[in-house]
Amino acid sequence: SIAIVGSRTASHAALHTAGEISGALARNGVVVVSGGAHGVDHAVHEAALSAGGVTVSVLPCGIDYPYLPEYAELREMIAASGALVSEYPPGTGVQKWNFRTRNRLLSGLSSGVLIAEAAKRSGTMITARYALEQNRDVFVIPANVGPESEGSNGLLRSGAKAVLAAEDVLDEYAGRDYERVLPQEAPAQMARPAAQDAKALFSKEFSADAETVYRVLGKTPL
Repeated sequence: SIAIVGSRTASHAALHTAGEISGALARNGVVVVSGGAHGVDHAVHEAALSAGGVTVSVLPCGIDYPYLPEYAELREMIAASGALVSEYPPGTGVQKWNFRTRNRLLSGLSSGVLIAEAAKRSGTMITARYALEQNRDVFVIPANVGPESEGSNGLLRSGAKAVLAAEDVLDEYAGRDYERVLPQEAPAQMARPAAQDAKALFSKEFSADAETVYRVLGKTPL
């Protein structure tokens, strides 16, 4: 599993590249993890689903809370084929300090973290710091020089691996004994789950530990 995160106000180039890489990883059996927010998160979740792959969204609230209502349908599709994960019980609303917990889980559930674009002071950089503390691989998509990418470009100077395509990530894990999640044939149009199915999905409470996530996905731990 690879987490892909970045700015909520990312550039078109960052969104495009992150989406392309997400889709390619999903087609190669990699679970794509992100945070269900605007910008890069939204782009990578949609790309993984469009590729027929599996994506996991880690939320800063209870899984039944209407976080970003405009993405309710996207969350239903993520839950139908992957998982919604939260450390918070149902009914918990969004508080600013919840995002640090969400960021810690993003990196903790992943083999590596790919940063698409990040300012020096940002939630994305908090995720990168958690990844380093948790001994996860850190990858970065290079970006134009500017304050909006000062954090991610700084990670490159510190030794993070530059990623221009999904192959750069896949090559890092070549030869390691990981189970691949075979993607399904990508539908012409992503189908929305029936209302009763979606209600059942959102009525469940999942704890944010790796064993539970893999059980939800019907897979054995990597």
